[in-house]
Amino acid sequence: MSDKIRMLLNSTSYLFTFHFLLITSNYLFIIKKGIKMNIEKYVLENDIKVFYIKAKSFPDGVLEAHQKLHSLISENKKRNYYGLSKPVENGKIVYKASAEELFDGEAEKLNCETFVIEKGNYSSILIENYLDDIQNIGNAFQKLLKDPNLDPDSFCVEIYLGKNDIRCLVKVLG
Repeated sequence: MSDKIRMLLNSTSYLFTFHFLLITSNYLFIIKKGIKMNIEKYVLENDIKVFYIKAKSFPDGVLEAHQKLHSLISENKKRNYYGLSKPVENGKIVYKASAEELFDGEAEKLNCETFVIEKGNYSSILIENYLDDIQNIGNAFQKLLKDPNLDPDSFCVEIYLGKNDIRCLVKVLG
């Protein structure tokens, strides 16, 4: 996708569930159906211990990290999956494809590192059918990161809700 198209799509406060691009001569037509991003309060009642595979790069390495994580474990309806991201020096982003540990020592058994998603108050946006437009995740975090009560030391959290939906979270102070 060209930078001009990306800038145009990111310049609106709506999430787009789909858009079609038609290029005719020098004209770009964008047909889009949008829904407003609704920020909701979300409370994690307990810390969540996860193990993860760190992406080699962001955003290009995210899919590979999730694929590697899923190759290590069998599907289990009791297991929750997460994405963790945080900016680091030089404007780069660290991304960790993560799964909830189901028993003590599971991460060590799989030779994975662990991380604890801290309980507390979060601002969140629910994205339904996120695969229809994967860029909605980035758009949601751009909006969430504007929260004046943002905890600057915390990771951004993606909670995968089944195969279609995702909840994007940022931890807030207070």
